[in-house]
Amino acid sequence: MLGRLVPIIGTLLMSRATRKVAGRHAGILALGFGAFELWRNYQRTKAPTGQPQAPVQPQRRRKRWL
Repeated sequence: MLGRLVPIIGTLLMSRATRKVAGRHAGILALGFGAFELWRNYQRTKAPTGQPQAPVQPQRRRKRWL
């Protein structure tokens, strides 16, 4: 994702007006990007909502017949 954003951001920063805007709002942009990364990581680790999974029970040892 970041690899696709770098050329776009670089292109936007070429104009003088865009550089001024980015300089003024650099903290807000960094905060927003950080929040986006946290949200994306949360979505990746979230359990699938399709079907609830049954808890896995440990296997019992079988008793031997003597």
